[in-house]
Amino acid sequence: MTEQSRLNVTVLVDDAALQRIRSIARRLEKAGMKVEEVQEEIGTITGSVPADELRALEHVEGVSGVEEQRQVSIAPPGSEVQ
Repeated sequence: MTEQSRLNVTVLVDDAALQRIRSIARRLEKAGMKVEEVQEEIGTITGSVPADELRALEHVEGVSGVEEQRQVSIAPPGSEVQ
């Protein structure tokens, strides 16, 4: 599978499940996510997942939401559109 077919995602952990965030990260890995960072302080887990496995992450117990990370580009100085 190529890197282009993977989506960068942020997984939001339910407040009631924050004490189990490491366990949730392991379950996300079993569901196909490559976990890159677990941010215990803010209750998020970031990483990537194959596009066709994205929805499976939403069904992991303790997950309150899954958001695809967006990339924003700014035109260079001097360009027509800024």
